[in-house]
Amino acid sequence: MDALSEVLRVVRLNSAVFFNARFSAPWCFASPDATSVMQTLHPGAERLVIFHLLTEGECRVEVEGAPPGVLRAGEIIVFPHGDAHLMASAPDVLPAPPADLPSLLRRGPRELRFGGGGAATRFICGYLSCDPRLCRPILNALPRVLTVSLRGHDEPGWLESSIRYAVNEAAASRPGGAGVLAKLSEVLFIETLRLYMEQLPPEHGLARRGP
Repeated sequence: MDALSEVLRVVRLNSAVFFNARFSAPWCFASPDATSVMQTLHPGAERLVIFHLLTEGECRVEVEGAPPGVLRAGEIIVFPHGDAHLMASAPDVLPAPPADLPSLLRRGPRELRFGGGGAATRFICGYLSCDPRLCRPILNALPRVLTVSLRGHDEPGWLESSIRYAVNEAAASRPGGAGVLAKLSEVLFIETLRLYMEQLPPEHGLARRGP
């Protein structure tokens, strides 16, 4: 059995989508460190992994101490250690006022809109929590930020399409919609790890081992 399967066999992931956004340029959103919102997003959690799936457009991503990057449609960016980060349509755009997370959670994943009315960027934000002791073999080996493109691997785009569909189902308050979305978020995270691990050299601690 490979290393990832061994860990996932005993680890229970809890996940949810808390943000479904359509921002129009110019825009800028500052996401705080996960520890500062942990008890709001998932009371009792010890560790949160934050992710953003970009479904349309592109944006700039900044993390303190690292060079800025660009996230494009079809890519998912994961913050395994919950680092604070900035997402924006362009450099030098001032961040919007902090989001009212309790209000967003009450609304569910209905689409949030703001910005200056220019080019649109759409993304879905979520989190996963797990027992940090059981997840340690994987989480400790991951970088502060990892980005993976689902397009070209996710043929014919079933996972990205399924996430978008489930977001719409949950927003429509259909029975079971939120539960389906949570399960798909777990699949999304696992698939992201699989694609990331495929890029690693054989000697890396997360690389495949066993038949």
